[in-house]
Amino acid sequence: MVLRLLLMTLVLAPGVNAQTRMVEDALGIVEVPVEPKRIVSLNDASITHPLIELGAPIIGSHGRLGPAGTPYLRGLRDFTGEGFEDHGITFLGAFNQLDAELIAALDPDLIIAPPWHREGMPRLERIAPVVTLPWSEAGSLDVYRLIAEASGRLDQFERMLEGYQDRIAQLRSWVDRPEEINITMLQAWEGQISAYGDYGAFTQVTRDVGFGVPPRIAEYQGPSMSFSTELLPELQADFVFDTFEPNFGDTPQTPGERFEQALPGWCEHLFACRNHQYVVLERSKVMGESFAAYHYVIDQLTTHIVGRDYVLRRGSGG
Repeated sequence: MVLRLLLMTLVLAPGVNAQTRMVEDALGIVEVPVEPKRIVSLNDASITHPLIELGAPIIGSHGRLGPAGTPYLRGLRDFTGEGFEDHGITFLGAFNQLDAELIAALDPDLIIAPPWHREGMPRLERIAPVVTLPWSEAGSLDVYRLIAEASGRLDQFERMLEGYQDRIAQLRSWVDRPEEINITMLQAWEGQISAYGDYGAFTQVTRDVGFGVPPRIAEYQGPSMSFSTELLPELQADFVFDTFEPNFGDTPQTPGERFEQALPGWCEHLFACRNHQYVVLERSKVMGESFAAYHYVIDQLTTHIVGRDYVLRRGSGG
């Protein structure tokens, strides 16, 4: 099992410059500025969006390219309609591209990177201190907390966290025995069924509320797994959520069409669909690390579960 991330060390180690502090990230201990002024992010949805929520000084970021080749910030655009130009952020390339020269030209004093840039770490570390995030199964909020601590914005994070926890407590109070309601995220891709042990904000919120998970998925520790359609009975849940991505040309009908291609008549085979408990959400609003995403998921769970009649596979509720 992947170790959960270790939080930042608050006591300065001997010999460390008074203007720096020590952070423990996915790879070890990193010396970072006490108050970073020029931060570069190497992922838009899971790093840039949280940094903007925190009010951190971000100067460059990876992003995505729209159909016309126009760069956009996934997650941020979906919630606010804002982009690179609205925040004075330089576009550094799409998703996992790594242009060290362009990053160096921005003269950053901190780089925050996802775990898949480890091979490029030597080049990045010659430019500025690099904080590498763990895989998201460490917990979406734990990843966000590390971003906040590295960027010197822990106070802002704690304030937003308090509001989030209040809403979680409220939602939990509205649901009768949430642990008895199994929820999962399923998607059909290329003739197979994908299930998710971790789906960013969606998983964080459902775990915090205390919803149950189908045993086959609960035993898996990775972010995703694929199954043949014959194994669909092992993935059954009371509520099944799926996602569509408007940024990639999806419509709300696309997820169901993918299921139909993988398994004709799929809705009759899936308990949640037969009972109108199959729900599609916007992918970019439920995957990343952001309080906007957490609150979106809370709203969707409230709408689709609380205050309505529903059927459980081992009884009924509502």
